[in-house]
Amino acid sequence: MLEKLNGLKDRLMSIISHDLRNPLATIQTFFEMSTNDALPADQLKPLQQHTSQVVQNTSQMLDNLLVWARLQIKNEQPILSTILATELVAEVVQQVQPMADKKQVSIHTNFSPQPLWIQGQDELLRIIARNLLTN
Repeated sequence: MLEKLNGLKDRLMSIISHDLRNPLATIQTFFEMSTNDALPADQLKPLQQHTSQVVQNTSQMLDNLLVWARLQIKNEQPILSTILATELVAEVVQQVQPMADKKQVSIHTNFSPQPLWIQGQDELLRIIARNLLTN
């Protein structure tokens, strides 16, 4: 049991360090640029908005990681619900878009006109979708 928990801890730390690297770089860049007096206010405003979105996404990512860790530690089975997959994917794409923009990567979706409903645990599916898009 102790080996399993230690392995889980190592996995969680690996995920956290990987997923925090880019948001922290964005925040650091914003702070460096915001202290530059030569930067006009009209150029600073979009950076503020982008950084705010990155902070919000990072907070949500940490919440998701905590949910995942709780399920792993307690060996709980997730509670499944019916989820509209297109909405979930669209929300995750919006969350990771700033990171994709920074890397000059385009994300395109091609949804069927028919709604696609899936069974799953909302938070875990978001983690999976985010990882697929960012790795």
